[in-house]
Order: sequence, then C-alpha cells, then structure tokens
Amino acid sequence: MKSTFIKIVLFYLPIMMLTMACKEELIVSLSNERAISKFSFSGLTPIVDATIDEANKKITAVVPPATDITQLTPTITVSDKAMISPTSGKVQDFSREVAYTVTAENGSKAIYKVLISRTKFTGKDILSFSFNDLSPVVTATIDTATKLITATVPATADLTKLKVTTTLSERASIVPASATILDFSKPVSFTVTAEDGTKQVYTANITQQIITTIKDNKTVFISNSKGDAYAINAETGELKWKFSIGSSTSNSPIVDNGVVYFSDRYVLYALDAETGKQKWQFKDGINSLGSTPLIANGLIYVGVDAKMVALDVLTGKKKWEFATDYYIDASPCIENGTLLVGTSSFPFSGGDLHTGSLYALDAITGAKKWMFDVKTPVTNNPCVLNGIVYVCGRSLITNSYIYAINVNTGVSIWGHSRYTAIASPTVLNNGLYFSGQEYYVLNTNDGSLKFKYNNTKFSISYSSTSSPIIYDGLIYVGASDGILYAFSAPDGKIIWELKMGDYVSSSPCIANGVVYVGGQDAKLYAVDSKTGKTIWSFETSDEIKSSPCVIDKKGKAYHTGESGFVN
Repeated sequence: MKSTFIKIVLFYLPIMMLTMACKEELIVSLSNERAISKFSFSGLTPIVDATIDEANKKITAVVPPATDITQLTPTITVSDKAMISPTSGKVQDFSREVAYTVTAENGSKAIYKVLISRTKFTGKDILSFSFNDLSPVVTATIDTATKLITATVPATADLTKLKVTTTLSERASIVPASATILDFSKPVSFTVTAEDGTKQVYTANITQQIITTIKDNKTVFISNSKGDAYAINAETGELKWKFSIGSSTSNSPIVDNGVVYFSDRYVLYALDAETGKQKWQFKDGINSLGSTPLIANGLIYVGVDAKMVALDVLTGKKKWEFATDYYIDASPCIENGTLLVGTSSFPFSGGDLHTGSLYALDAITGAKKWMFDVKTPVTNNPCVLNGIVYVCGRSLITNSYIYAINVNTGVSIWGHSRYTAIASPTVLNNGLYFSGQEYYVLNTNDGSLKFKYNNTKFSISYSSTSSPIIYDGLIYVGASDGILYAFSAPDGKIIWELKMGDYVSSSPCIANGVVYVGGQDAKLYAVDSKTGKTIWSFETSDEIKSSPCVIDKKGKAYHTGESGFVN
C-alpha cells in the first residue's frame, strides 16, 4: 500500500510541477506597461504637442489664444496592449483639469492629470466707438497711430450726458466701461487692458456741431451774361453793389482775403469785396480769358488763350506765363506745388478738333513738369485729391477719355473712354462723380463703374455744364430741364427738386446749409439744402451761366466744387 502511494505521488508530481510552471509563465507574460507616450492636438494649426512629465504623471500644453478649450479633441498614444479612458479622439472640455487613466494588460493602472491652458490675447484696441442713442447714430473716427478718438455730435445732444458704446479686441476690457454715460465736455481717457494685462490709453475729444444758418453768411458774388457783376447780401438777398465788367461771361468769381475777382473774356478785375471798388485790372491785348482764375501762393492763375499766366495777387502784375498746345478753357487746380492745367482744341478751326492735354507746371516758376495726352478736349476742370488728379475730357461726337494720373509723375493710374463727361467731376469717399448722358460714379481706385443714376427725370444735355457738389450726404447739381436736383449719394434717390426755368449751367455753391445757384432765368437763388425751399431769389439783368461764391461773417470763403477739393 505504501509502495503504491509512493508510485502515485511520483507519477503526479512532475505533472503538477509542470502545470504550476506553465501558470507562472502565463502570469509573467502579461504586460504592465501603462504610459502615455504622446498627447497632441492634431486638429489645431499648427499642431500642438503636449509636454508629458512621466515622473509626476502630469501633461501640460499651451494652445493658441483663439482656441476653444472646451471643445478639444486629443490624439493619444499609449503603451502597447494598454487602454486609456477617456479614449483618444474623444472631444473633451479642458477648461479644468482632466484625468486620464491608462490600464496595462495586466490590469495595473496609471492616472495622468492633463492641464491645458490658452495663450492670452495681447490685443488692446478700441475697434469702434459710437453713440448709438443719438439719431442718427454717430460713429467716431479712431486714429490708430495717435490713439485719438474724434467725433462731432448734433447741436441738440447734451455733451455732459452721452452714452458711448465700444467694441474692443477679443477678451480686452475698458475703463470707463462701454454703455457708461459720461461727460464729454472735456477730453475723456479710456484705458484698454488686454487679456495678458498690458494696457493702452485712448483719448476721446468729442465736439458739438455748431448750428449755422443763412444768418452766418455775409455776401454772395455772381456775374451774368450781360457782363454785370453783383455783390448780394447772402442772408437777405438785397443788393450790396454792382459792377460792370463789360461783356458776356461764364467765368465765375472767386473771393480771397477781402478781394473778389471777376472776369469777362478779355479783362480780369480785382475788386474790394465790401465796396466793389476796383483795385487793379489785367488785360493781355486781345487775347481771351477762357477760365475762372485760381488763387494760391500769393499768385492768381488764369488761362489766356493758349497760355497759362500767373499774376501777383496784390498788383495784377504778370509773374510768368507758359505757352500750351491748345486753348485753356478749364480752370486749373493745384496739389503740392504743382499747377494742373487742361487744354482744349475747340476754339481753333484748324487741326484736330477733338484733342486736349493736361499740363503739370511748377506753381511758383511756371516750369513744365510733364504733359499728358487726354485725347479729348479738357474743358472740364480737373479735380485732385491725395496726389491723384482726375481729368475728364469732353467731346461732341465721342465718349470722353477719363483718367486718374499721378501728380508727381504724370503716369496714368487708370483711364478709359466708356462714358461721356459733360461737366467737371468731383471726388468724395473713393467715388468720382460726374454728369454725362447719365449721372455716373466711378471707383477712384480703378475707374470701374460703382453705379449710375438712371433716373428718367434727371435730364442732361451738352448745354448743361452744372458740376456736382456733395454736402451732408446729398449731391446737388443742375440739369437741362431747368431743375436743381438734390439726390442721395448712395442710391440716387431724389430728395427734392427746384424748378429754375431753362438750362441750369451754374454750379451750386453751399455755405452753412444754404445752396446758392444761378439760373438762366436771370435769377440767383438761395435754397435750403435740406428741404429745397427757396429762401430768397435775386433777379439780375440777364441769364446766369457762371457759378457763385460766398463769404461768411467770419471771412471764410466758399466756392463751387469744394467736395472735389477744389475743381
């Protein structure tokens, strides 16, 4: 029996030992690796790889400032045969610490704490500054270089109690806060703090609109086709004085420093603006004065037949003259010491009847800087803004060539002959406004058509030379149907119209909210710019084709085309 037991033990012992060895081997082969080897946000640009502190089981990363850390999807790499929870590729809210548990093959676990932060915004700009409670809303101008904020609010607004609304760089804050009622009767400082704690100070200077009326205007000057020059009380329409300049004229008067200048086709007169007493006159033989003069640099510039003449403004003595290729019928303009003069072949019977040029002369010496072939006669005054001169040729049988030319170089920026320009253009807010067969607005950047006013009521013919002026969002211009129109600059909607008889060749002049314009019905009109109601009219001795100019009681002068800087 004992022998049998021993035999049984000896038989099963190796089997048991082998079984135990196999179990031990099985247990040893299960991995206990439970590490996170990579934690990244591949959906971000650029990809963000987190830093893994294996010793402390900490994972950290800094993502770009605009990242929404509540909606991030990590891509996670873990040890072979290990599992992780939450899983890789699952959207997670990292606005707080998130724990990730890695479970090894053998069931052992490691917990990693993930902390994600966002780079703080550095922007500390005021993007908009407005008074939304006013009607209409007033939006301030922000000078990003000087950090100066400026705006003009209506005269009826209370400067001491204005609520300002601001928009800022993302996550920035401002003191005083937006929507706070503040006293803007004096400059107000605003401190903008970026999310990263850096600061920037803006200063707001808010002014109040000064109510000006016809009572602020002093004298309006006009001449007519009979050769009579008038000074009229701008407030009442009463005659102050009258002066005979001898013959028919469509040249417009100009006023400067207490002197008003009238001209007919042969003589330029300098008259005392208060009394009408003659100071001097200029006559260049039998040569014809074809353009309204321009005053700058102590000189008065006037086209005389086919030459530009500069006179001493005090004495009328000639300083210099420059001979041009053709007749000068357009008034010059000036920019940065450069006198810009258009010419036209119209008055000459010989040669090309459809030619014109634009000259650039040194305004002090008269020396030629450059000449540009406009291809059509330049009888419309050029206008200039920010170093660019805009010139519209004028032709009886073809479209006009219209150009934007660099004043310094004489090089064309753009040009084409798609439309007919009848009157002088004006420039405002990247728009070149001019009348032709229709009323056009071109983009000043490339000459493309922004829009045209295809209004069947608005009538223009070649005899209508009224040039537009823009004031307070409205365009004022006369038309062939004898009507002065005021229409909306953005859409061409007619706001009001005033019947003035026959063709309106006179260009409107606006001073302190009053439109002054002459009609071929021989009358000078003073018109409320908002309503179109006639305030007064003054009847002269003949039809008016020239344009008025005005001085107010502070001595400021107003001329036609001022929205065009100046035609």
